[in-house]
Amino acid sequence: MSLEFYQLFLIAFAVRFVPIVKIPFRMLATFIHELGHGLMAIITFGSIEKITLNFNGSGACQYRYKSTIAHFLITLFGYISTSLVGYSIYFIAKINSSFITVESFYGILGFIGVCIVLWIRDFKTLFLVLSIALVFAVGVVDEFTDTINISAYITLYIQFLGVYIMIDALIAPLHLIDGKDDGDGAALSLQTRIPEGFWIVLWFSISAFALYRAYLL
Repeated sequence: MSLEFYQLFLIAFAVRFVPIVKIPFRMLATFIHELGHGLMAIITFGSIEKITLNFNGSGACQYRYKSTIAHFLITLFGYISTSLVGYSIYFIAKINSSFITVESFYGILGFIGVCIVLWIRDFKTLFLVLSIALVFAVGVVDEFTDTINISAYITLYIQFLGVYIMIDALIAPLHLIDGKDDGDGAALSLQTRIPEGFWIVLWFSISAFALYRAYLL
């Protein structure tokens, strides 16, 4: 627990309202959400057809699933994956920053490249995914210039990313309170007959718990 967490929280929350600057970070959170659906589809022996991102911060993952239970897990996991990834990123940067290396950034960029080849089918999504790549390209800047020393701040930057993603995971489910029969909550309600509000509260609670655990580190 430290003042540093509060500073990162306030900065990350403020970035959500800065035009242009907010785009790659918002897209990163959305991309993680959609990958969460897709990777759960793969885990349950299904497949990803394509991933789409939109300039308004929304996205979609088209997938194939093998069973009713698989469909339930795939639908459930989008918001949960965002919380898990955000907390994991923050935890690693806070507790064991030795994992944060130039090689790890190249690995992430390589993974993004694989996603582009396998699952991106339109130029709009390609552009937005490339903006996400810029978020991680910061970590390899030192490899190409001697005038900018990024490495001194990279651990703090990764902590910021983790906090930003967790904040997004906290707020995103609240957008489902719109009176529309659309989104993951409505889909789960249709599948389980459990009201959409239950799933919104569940996702919100998981995200709040992730932020609380990060605060305690």
